[in-house]
Amino acid sequence: MRGPTPPEGWLAVKEISRHFGGILALNRVSFQLEQGGITSLIGPNGAGKTTLINVITGLYPADQGRIHFQGENIAGLAAHSIAARGIGRTFQLEELFGSLPFWKMSWWAAMCAAAPAWFPAAWPCLRPGERRTRNGRPPWPTCG
Repeated sequence: MRGPTPPEGWLAVKEISRHFGGILALNRVSFQLEQGGITSLIGPNGAGKTTLINVITGLYPADQGRIHFQGENIAGLAAHSIAARGIGRTFQLEELFGSLPFWKMSWWAAMCAAAPAWFPAAWPCLRPGERRTRNGRPPWPTCG
């Protein structure tokens, strides 16, 4: 016996709901997007826009519903698994790393975008004084 046919579309969200305690943040949200299209998600503060993006990208689990990306059900997958399939998100940063000069911030951005495998290989090439920030902690938590 076959399961239900996945919804059509490049990204299809079907009947997604999400609660936070007694608050219903998403109530049976459904839509589909076609590859190459441009779509906006608008609404007032508290409407659930960020919650929906967090559910699609795997940061929050959905209480119910399905999410299909390129025909695969991604609902319930971890955020890193969804990102590996091509769906990611950015977070609003309100300030830069004030303790780092511009060239170091640019270097970190380039390294973070390159590949996660660079981390272990990069540390031996840094001078001993650059392996720690001013507060004595390793610099890698500032990335990502």
